[in-house]
Amino acid sequence: MNTSQVHTDRRRAEHQRRLTAAVLGIQERIQSHPYGADLPTTRDLARDLRQRESHIRMGLKALEERGVLVLRHMRAFRLAPGELHPDDVTLDHEVRQRIRSGEYAPGSALPTGILADRHGLDTPEKVGRACRRLIADGLVCHCHGPFGPGLYVASCGWAPRSPAGL
Repeated sequence: MNTSQVHTDRRRAEHQRRLTAAVLGIQERIQSHPYGADLPTTRDLARDLRQRESHIRMGLKALEERGVLVLRHMRAFRLAPGELHPDDVTLDHEVRQRIRSGEYAPGSALPTGILADRHGLDTPEKVGRACRRLIADGLVCHCHGPFGPGLYVASCGWAPRSPAGL
């Protein structure tokens, strides 16, 4: 490995360390905020956590992709456990309806690329976030099926599990 690669690897590792610190700090800081309430501003979080605003913004974006919070028009708010991200509601309803109608049969692969395009979800993380409740309800599973690893309609069909585990 040459010197520039070592330097690049160190910078990448340092960036990842700072992002992880930002995510953990933000999670700890917002834990006491009520669900749906505005979170502190990026500037306030950066000051309180002694992080750069750019790291806080990346941390907030990472937490949004995980479905912990929502970023909208220069503000952020926490999602309740099991609450769908506003961008995910239509995808969730569409998949549930197609499973109920039999259009998505048990064992069939979800057309995640098509669903992502149709619902404006531009990253695989956002598609996974959108399917969290479907998975929790036992309608969809992430497994290695006939088309490789992916999201498949659960074999039990339309038999949602109790949401108690959410």
